[in-house]
Amino acid sequence: MPGRKTECAGRAVIRTLYMLELARGASHIRSALTNDKRTGAISEVMDEFLKLNGDSELPVFQRLLEEELRRRGSNDIASAVREFKTPRRGR
Repeated sequence: MPGRKTECAGRAVIRTLYMLELARGASHIRSALTNDKRTGAISEVMDEFLKLNGDSELPVFQRLLEEELRRRGSNDIASAVREFKTPRRGR
């Protein structure tokens, strides 16, 4: 089981790798004006990540996206991202 330092280092690497996707995803989700559109935007961002990168790093990406939204002052939207359930694809 990885330690806290290893997990933080791994998240930092993933944050760097997916910096553009995190910024684009956060902006897209924040631009949704209604709850239904926000849910759709979250789904689009997660689906796009899955298509491009597979699901092995999806949980970390989702946590980083939540953190990015909190950093931008969108706590309610960050909570919606945290609670969003993405269908997992076969590994």
